[in-house]
Amino acid sequence: MYLAQTKKRRIVFCILASFLAIIIGGGNYTTALITTIMMALILIYIIKNKITYKSLYITIMLFLLISFVISIIAPGNSVRAAQEMPGRPAILAIILSMYHAFVSLGIWTKLPQIILFISVTPLLFFISKNVQFSFKYPFAAIVFSFLCFSAQLTPPLFAMSTIGSGRQINIYYYSYYLLMLFNIFYICGWLNHKKIIDISSAKKLITKNIVPISVTLLLLFVAGCFQYGINTLTSADTALSILNGSVYEYDKEYYASVEQITSGNTSIKDIDTVPDFLNKLWIERDSEFWINRKLAEYFNVDKIELKE
Repeated sequence: MYLAQTKKRRIVFCILASFLAIIIGGGNYTTALITTIMMALILIYIIKNKITYKSLYITIMLFLLISFVISIIAPGNSVRAAQEMPGRPAILAIILSMYHAFVSLGIWTKLPQIILFISVTPLLFFISKNVQFSFKYPFAAIVFSFLCFSAQLTPPLFAMSTIGSGRQINIYYYSYYLLMLFNIFYICGWLNHKKIIDISSAKKLITKNIVPISVTLLLLFVAGCFQYGINTLTSADTALSILNGSVYEYDKEYYASVEQITSGNTSIKDIDTVPDFLNKLWIERDSEFWINRKLAEYFNVDKIELKE
């Protein structure tokens, strides 16, 4: 929308962005919160620079906030809150989110990630050379991106004293890559702006040694993958599971359990063969366990129990 050349295109992009704002604002709290922060920053920039079509950005922000508020005040939240563990006070949740964010960055930044970031740095460096932006505040940009990253962890800490389950942590993990790339890009832009590195000399050096540099980075990346486990790569883990047949065994056991439930046998075994990227049913002996209850509701049976 910002780069659109005509009023008609801006309006079309505004409608599309507003639709996305409704989906994001009414969805996951973590995603809604960081999107609101980003939109607020965009609005400040738009207003400060007196962009003539700022009403379009305000429209998107309103759709986002209205959806977010509806999601927050929805009656189902109180029902779920009664079943969860007690939360943390707001200020403490903010402080803890920064602590957990710092710990997560340390856990996730390993050799494969470092090699990935080094590999993309030359590209981002050359791209930033042609960007019409001053890149004046690298330290502030790094701090801001860290606080945005931390803000994602605040809702679950506030609501239930934890940073959330695996699906929630996945959101932090993906944003980690985006924010790291943002920081690298900003620092590259700052180096270009300050002319600390001679871009022509750097380009010649990289071009001249592109083969040994690429081979070295690739070998280090592969070494890191094997050091921390090749199955930490979802694509590699999926391929290995297909090759060793575990994914097919999982499929067989899963549908066998479903067939037993639908035929009236509600005492079932959990799945034994589980590839790393999939999960067991996680049912318990206690039929009142929440997963047992939800499965029973889904299949419209009285109860489901774990067969030893």
